[in-house]
Amino acid sequence: MISALIVNWNTRDFLADCLESLVNRTEPGDAVDEITVVDNASEDDSVEMVRDRYPGVTVISLDRNIGYAAGNNLAAQGARGDLMFFLNPDTVVEPGAVSALSNELAENPKTALVAPKLVLPDGATQASVRGFPTPMALFGAWTALDRLFPAHKVLASYRLPMFDYEKAQTAPQPMASAWMVRRSAWDAVGPFDERFPLFWNDVDWCVRAWEAGWDVTYLPTAVVRHEGGAGTRQIKPRATWESHRSLVEFYRRRYGKRLGPVRLALCIALIMGVGTIRTGWYRLTRRA
Repeated sequence: MISALIVNWNTRDFLADCLESLVNRTEPGDAVDEITVVDNASEDDSVEMVRDRYPGVTVISLDRNIGYAAGNNLAAQGARGDLMFFLNPDTVVEPGAVSALSNELAENPKTALVAPKLVLPDGATQASVRGFPTPMALFGAWTALDRLFPAHKVLASYRLPMFDYEKAQTAPQPMASAWMVRRSAWDAVGPFDERFPLFWNDVDWCVRAWEAGWDVTYLPTAVVRHEGGAGTRQIKPRATWESHRSLVEFYRRRYGKRLGPVRLALCIALIMGVGTIRTGWYRLTRRA
């Protein structure tokens, strides 16, 4: 059984397209069995739209915005499927994607989650797979040194510029815009950490999955169209701050004991400082 889980906040029209792509699936084995939408107190009639157009969809309407991580955790609590298909509301699931993802999990019992190819509105493949954000990996990404040395095993290990998006392979941490997760893996690894309400919760979950002995897979034969940022661009300055705050929390939890308080503070200061100049440097390298 496959449960599709969507957390929505003021993205009514995108959500409608996403649901349309899920409910009208006729190919055998390519359908989801239940759909749950958790609505984070939207003010754009999202809830009314779902109830009017898609009466078979379960809607959990909240009176406040509890965030992405908590919203997905709430949806997962009530999901009946042994496979959970986490989707952003600004996605459209292409024909064949559900069956391809579920078959991949059926054939590989050690795989915790499989992520599809994400395609942007202009048809380009989205760079949706990242490595783990070690200090030197982020340094390489935020100074754009990974563009100068795209095959470097350390400096290019976060943005992974050499990742082949046409090849099925293990992937350190794919974006959670579209994830199909095995329920038994979710139960073993645990839910999203709600100390990362908007960003970095997917990174943290993948780290924990790998540490627990599970695999994570990228599958290009499954395609999901992704608008990208439909929710977060509504609160762009706040979202940027939240991303930085969550990164600091990630580093505190992941590297605090290993580095000690002084080295950890210096590491965070370096990363955040480099982050403030990355935009200008990146623009320079784009002209090269």
